[in-house]
Amino acid sequence: MPNEEAIIDSDRKVIATLTDRGDPLRVAREVKHWAYFSSRVGADMFVEWLANAGLDDISVAEDDAYDEDLVWRVTYTHEIRPTLEAVTAHTVPAAHEADRLAGRYDGWETSVEAE
Repeated sequence: MPNEEAIIDSDRKVIATLTDRGDPLRVAREVKHWAYFSSRVGADMFVEWLANAGLDDISVAEDDAYDEDLVWRVTYTHEIRPTLEAVTAHTVPAAHEADRLAGRYDGWETSVEAE
């Protein structure tokens, strides 16, 4: 089971980096996420979960660079304002779903939108 506090702490660190670089977090922008799976079936089920959540910019690829046991990479994007509340509303459920499917949610990134 994923450690929710660790996920939220990781989200806080990304947000702190954005604000340290002058981003007031007022602008919605594309946020890209990664998750890795041990099987194509798990990756495909995660894609289905994402699609049911309304996400549609999703890709699946074989990638053994992350972990030799987690070779299926799912990347996806959506547009949000990167506040802690908005981000964790997505990252925590995604981490739980990835874990349920023998995978691992691996975080997110976005652009700095400094004023």
